Amino acid sequence: MSAIDLQRIAAFRASFARRQAAEVTEIPGGAAVLDPVYSASHEHNQLVIDGTPTPSALAALADTTLGHLPFRRITVLDNAVGNACAPALTAAGYGNETELVMTYDGTAAPPGALAQRVALAELRAALIRQLRVWMPHAEDVVVNQLADRRGAGQRPLSPERALSPVPGDVVSPVRG
Repeated sequence: MSAIDLQRIAAFRASFARRQAAEVTEIPGGAAVLDPVYSASHEHNQLVIDGTPTPSALAALADTTLGHLPFRRITVLDNAVGNACAPALTAAGYGNETELVMTYDGTAAPPGALAQRVALAELRAALIRQLRVWMPHAEDVVVNQLADRRGAGQRPLSPERALSPVPGDVVSPVRG
């Protein structure tokens, strides 16, 4: 994958996180994205780092902006920046997960593959079943929030939150 593709993907992911958030607070190196309706969703309540923060300040920044939540999530969209931040965050008690980004060039569609639009309400029961498999001990409120959060990406944009699209972006689901 080219460096340009990686930059486009990171820009899209940062933009998507900001657009689906109920509240966005710009922070050094990125943004805190929050949604009190989905307070159990790490994807909807996290720091999204798309710039160059001060690594030693990130844990305290997460405590300040996410302190009302029982979890902390910091997503660093650039591998080199993530590697630079990892020692300070590990020392502060954070775990590290690597996310694999894959692209599809469209050259070979599966035979007979058809896609059709379905309403989120039609998927809700299946989402809840899958979440129960992944998190069998989670409280009902958590499972319901995680299933219902899919609609946050369809929230209308206010002029303050609307960002210019990156040329060539393709909307795709983001899982958190």
